[in-house]
Amino acid sequence: MPKAKKGFTLIEVILFLVIMVAIFSGVIGSIVNNVHSQRYKDTVNDFAEFLRRTYSEVANVQNVRLQAENMTSFCSIASMWNGGVLINNNIGSDSTDVNYPGRTDCALYGKLLTFGEYNEKTIHSYDVIGTIYNGKQHETMIDVGSRNSLIATKADVVGLRKMPNSAYCGLDTAGNSESYAPQWEGTIEDYSGNVKKAAVLIVRSPVSGTMETFYMEGETINVQETLAGTSQVTSCTSPTWSSSYQNMFLHGFLKNGKFDNPTDKPLYLCVNSDDTGSIRRAIQIDPTGNNSSAIEVADDDLSKEMCP
Repeated sequence: MPKAKKGFTLIEVILFLVIMVAIFSGVIGSIVNNVHSQRYKDTVNDFAEFLRRTYSEVANVQNVRLQAENMTSFCSIASMWNGGVLINNNIGSDSTDVNYPGRTDCALYGKLLTFGEYNEKTIHSYDVIGTIYNGKQHETMIDVGSRNSLIATKADVVGLRKMPNSAYCGLDTAGNSESYAPQWEGTIEDYSGNVKKAAVLIVRSPVSGTMETFYMEGETINVQETLAGTSQVTSCTSPTWSSSYQNMFLHGFLKNGKFDNPTDKPLYLCVNSDDTGSIRRAIQIDPTGNNSSAIEVADDDLSKEMCP
């Protein structure tokens, strides 16, 4: 009689399945890790490119008021007062009082980036606008550096905007503003792993025209929250606000010496992502940089030191 063909034993089948599951798990795990790694690289590179683009926008200034935007003739909220006295500076309810292109005494000096406004992950960017520098603002100043010249020109990120079809005005951003959210649920953190609280001021000096970077760490300027909580409107022809309004935003922080420009101390921003666990990459901002090259993605060793 012909011999019956021998099949696989139960143990052999089980071993085969175990081996196949192990191989399959390894392949899938490797693919998932590669996807997470690529997502994290995209998050880091996109954030670095956002910072470089901000520097480029400051270096290549464009008119932000391409059309009438219902802005009053004040350049910023800080420029409404002179020595604590409110200036009646040509604010009217007529549409001809808005700042059309080429008909403004205001200058765009740069950008303010805020990190950690009301502890959120979003980074906000605001135009910094002040009066045109003419040198006379410094007659009583010993130091005519960039920070003092920004204070003297009443540079700020918030202004008085005329409400549509109304004789009343309210606070709003003085120029353009935008929000940036890191890709793939990324978070910009500090050394300890908390949401980064900082503000970076990238400006062209009103005195020399050269680009400079100032920053403060450990706190930020809560522009959005303050604007949302300051809903009071006022007459455009006779504003009734207190001069304390001029200290709520950038101008007040500059006057109080909150922003530094240390030539030997870069600012480090740690980029984290939910996909990568504890791995963090450092982005370095060089305060002495005067173009987009001020932004660098740190190498592994520096990242481990600044973002452990």
